[in-house]
Amino acid sequence: MSKPISILRPEIRSKLQRLSNLKRFNYRVRIHEESVAEHSFYVALYSLAICEQLCLNNDITFMVVSKALIHDVCEIHTSDIPYPVKQEFPEIKQLLDIYENSFLRNYFSEILRRNDKFSTRDKELVECVVKMADILSCWQFSEVEIGFGNSKYFGEIENDSKTRLKKQFEKIKQLLGIERIPNWLALKEMVLGKDD
Repeated sequence: MSKPISILRPEIRSKLQRLSNLKRFNYRVRIHEESVAEHSFYVALYSLAICEQLCLNNDITFMVVSKALIHDVCEIHTSDIPYPVKQEFPEIKQLLDIYENSFLRNYFSEILRRNDKFSTRDKELVECVVKMADILSCWQFSEVEIGFGNSKYFGEIENDSKTRLKKQFEKIKQLLGIERIPNWLALKEMVLGKDD
């Protein structure tokens, strides 16, 4: 009998369940809450939509969605460390990256092994699409908060998210080349609006 893939092992399932208890934006006053599990679902869903819009092949799309689902899974142990903290203290971000890589290699090695087979460009593309979807999820959450009247705490996040999304668009454009993206403008307008 073959060993089940790691995500089906009981110890992993119990760890993954904890993602539903971890709240995002724990450093901000917020009107509604979103768990890391909910956020991971949105990131995977947005990743899939972005891959379809960019006409990416099935192997890359599968990897993007897989990595989207696990992109914050190590927060089971580290909790949700706010983006501004990671920006202000890059050494914290470096330590988190080391820990995350170790955690993923221990618990999600199948996904990482598949990813390792991709070319350098395709690995970068996978990371860029997941990052874009992650930022889009953050932006969407901030828009909901602002809609509830919480612009004092989420206006800055919304503006920062839009700036970061523009950077991800440029990275993806460089990786794919604009001529390979027939739906480029439609995707950019869909996400950022027509005036950007």
